[in-house]
Amino acid sequence: MPRRRNRELQAAEEKYRALLNKKNDLLEKLAAKKSERYEIIETKRELVSKLLEKKAERRALIEEIRGLRARRRALRERVRELVARARELKGGRPSGILRRMAQTRRRIEELEFEIQTVPHTIEEENAIIEELGRLNRELRQLQAEWESYAEANEELAALREELDGIFSELDSLRDRISEISAQIDAKNSEIAELSKEIDALNTIIDSKQGEIDEIREQIGKVSRQIQEMLEKIIEIKARMVAEKVAMRREIEATGRAARSIYDEELLEGKIEEWMQKLLKDGVLEL
Repeated sequence: MPRRRNRELQAAEEKYRALLNKKNDLLEKLAAKKSERYEIIETKRELVSKLLEKKAERRALIEEIRGLRARRRALRERVRELVARARELKGGRPSGILRRMAQTRRRIEELEFEIQTVPHTIEEENAIIEELGRLNRELRQLQAEWESYAEANEELAALREELDGIFSELDSLRDRISEISAQIDAKNSEIAELSKEIDALNTIIDSKQGEIDEIREQIGKVSRQIQEMLEKIIEIKARMVAEKVAMRREIEATGRAARSIYDEELLEGKIEEWMQKLLKDGVLEL
């Protein structure tokens, strides 16, 4: 078998091993990049989960603000009703009601004293009694108005206190929403940066996968070449053996002793001629 054929086979095997080593090296690098991408994806997934929690928290606070605003509107409406009712009271102001109550009490006391100390006719006494009745009714009405005003005033004070609390709570909720919104913006920025890193890794992974696929094709090609070489080597060896047998038979048939060194050299010479002919005819490739 020609030495050149052995060199070609050896070179092909070396190339095959080199390609395998390169492929294994790329597979290790690819696995490392995929592991890095997986960790970043997990980090991004955790951030997205926290982001959704923050958004849900912000929505809950916004709903709470809406509820407080509705309560504030209702309280303001009730305050307007109470103020209107207070204005409808006689005297218009608490001082007017109190003044009229004091005047009415004083007049009742004067008439009671008068009826007890000053002689009057029956008609005069009846008139005084009738006046006392009217004044007492007026006093009760004024007392009722005062109590209504006092109740309204007490309720107004409670409503204003509640409104102050609502304003304070709204301010606190707005501050909390602003804080959460800032956290959401920060997490969105982090997620965007991680997405960029993932995209960059995807590009690298695709590139390395492309290299690996290309090397696999080269490995397949070289493997087929090696297989073809081995098959040709086996074929050549088989033909050489068959040719040797045929030539020995030819020598024996002509009565020549094939055991002599001269005949052996002749036999090898004919084999070499046969090999050269095969190469010249393109049956074999070096």
